Amino acid sequence: MTVNIDIYMFVIGLVSSIILGLIILTYLASKVLKVQSFEAWFNVELTEFFASFFILLFAIGFFEASNAVAISISGGGTSAVDAATGFLKTTISDVLKGINDVFSLQMCISVLSTFSRRIGEFVLTLTYKVFPGLDAYIGITNVIGFGLTAIFGSLNAQLIIFQLIDATMIRFFLPAGIILRFFPPTRDAGMFLIAFAIGFQAVFPLTYVINQQLLAQMGFTGYERHEFFISSICSSKYFILGALGNPSFPLSFGSIPVFGQLFRLVFSELGVSLLTPLEFQPIMQSLATLTLPALFLPAFSLSITFAFINAFIKFVLMKI
Repeated sequence: MTVNIDIYMFVIGLVSSIILGLIILTYLASKVLKVQSFEAWFNVELTEFFASFFILLFAIGFFEASNAVAISISGGGTSAVDAATGFLKTTISDVLKGINDVFSLQMCISVLSTFSRRIGEFVLTLTYKVFPGLDAYIGITNVIGFGLTAIFGSLNAQLIIFQLIDATMIRFFLPAGIILRFFPPTRDAGMFLIAFAIGFQAVFPLTYVINQQLLAQMGFTGYERHEFFISSICSSKYFILGALGNPSFPLSFGSIPVFGQLFRLVFSELGVSLLTPLEFQPIMQSLATLTLPALFLPAFSLSITFAFINAFIKFVLMKI
């Protein structure tokens, strides 16, 4: 959203007229009554009066500049918030794909982990899991799945926050801060509202747009799904390896004399145990790429925003 100064120009004009009238009356009183404290107050308030207008012009200029930069960088949209919202929606979509893949893997691995084999024909003989190494992957997918779910909720909350920012900062926080900035008792509160509005309407979404371009320069194209490896882990490789190692299937390696037992071992538990880590590696690499746009960069943008608000308030109030 761009700043439309006509929306609250009447209020700013009215408040500035009242404050300017009080300043003029104070000046006249200082000359008539010869009170030096009135003259000192006049000098201070006159400076603050013009400073309020300079801050107003700076805030409007900062809003317009941030919108122009965001639109030029992203190549579309009408404001910095719109451009940041588009990047955030893309990130949410990637995270949702990652959640679906992780829980699909967890469901498949959990089922495969229940398969067991019994030695001998009696009830009291020992049993062991067919794929004992899959238990480790269940723990991994459980941690990653719940972590991505929390990130997904956080990103959706940020999307709602962007909508609130676009609806309230220019319409409420900025004009309220400017009005409070003119009055001496509420000057610090007004300065905080102005800095808050600039930070979240201009700086916060602009950092998202800059992050998007940085990721593009790094060659990041979003989350890459590996449906082949997921389907292999879930079903296909067990049928293929089982057919190659089972002597009941025609043309299987398990029916070869002398070496049949060895081939049955290679194409069953051993083959699965060797292939599963190789299939998990590209899936985990794709999931790891989500940590930068979905976890680190939003926190980094928020840190920059709060740092800007704090520094801007100190700069205007001349505090070190």
